[in-house]
Amino acid sequence: MREITKSVLKFFLGFLVVLAVSALLAPWLYSFLPFKFERILRRLIMIGTLGLVGWLLAARRQSLGQIGLAWHPASLRQWGRGFFLGILLVGSMTVAQGFLGARMWRLNDADVWHWIGFFLKGFGAGVLIGIIEEFFFRGFLFLTFKELWNTKASLVVTNLIYALVHFFPKSKLAPGVEPTVMESFGVLGAAFSPSPSHLVTLLPSIAGLFLFGLILSFAFLRTGSLYQSIGIHAGAVFSLKLNRRFMPDVSEKMNFWTGTKNLYDGAAGLAVLALAAFLAGRFLKAGEKR
Repeated sequence: MREITKSVLKFFLGFLVVLAVSALLAPWLYSFLPFKFERILRRLIMIGTLGLVGWLLAARRQSLGQIGLAWHPASLRQWGRGFFLGILLVGSMTVAQGFLGARMWRLNDADVWHWIGFFLKGFGAGVLIGIIEEFFFRGFLFLTFKELWNTKASLVVTNLIYALVHFFPKSKLAPGVEPTVMESFGVLGAAFSPSPSHLVTLLPSIAGLFLFGLILSFAFLRTGSLYQSIGIHAGAVFSLKLNRRFMPDVSEKMNFWTGTKNLYDGAAGLAVLALAAFLAGRFLKAGEKR
């Protein structure tokens, strides 16, 4: 059996262990932590998965440089360029929604320290999410599937997984229920077995996140480094947080064209993402020809 195949099997078996351990620990942590049960469960799964990936990389004797995290003089410039592109991408979708009448500028009164804290928190969240998700999806999962199959298959599978995990686990406990281990497994079970009708309603969001994942993957392939994709991801998350504060949706019911506050689940947002993914793919091909 190929070493990479063994690594994939180890990951999926390890992920099952992570789910089980998270389900066991979540009720206990909920008893004294001031967070929602589902949030605790998600964080445990995230931390456990990152630990599992770190262990697998060490077992495969892969360094951070081999997965695109080697620091070099151009790294900061790549990150900055990516951050700007992420802001531009979200800004374009926001303009599209505004043109369709779904967004309007609003600014509530607050002191300067509130705004400084808000900007710093949004920036920090964007950077943290960018590092964690790009390390896992592009640095580990994409490269693993690329070695197992080929680049095209890895692009499809990795970014489909990337899109789907954003809706896991979304199940919630009934009000007043004191979480137990059985409730933990119940939340996980519901998350892994959504109804067909629920999946249909999520299709626009899944398509939008899939296209965004392609953009991030193309940036990684073009530069051979994770720093630009981390920057794009961070800039997009930061812009979304600003967007929801300064330009909240004003339509009582957003429609097929505008989508929702997420921006990427309406026809306008999907068109912007599709164009950006197409251009990113063209730039990648142009770079390969040189």
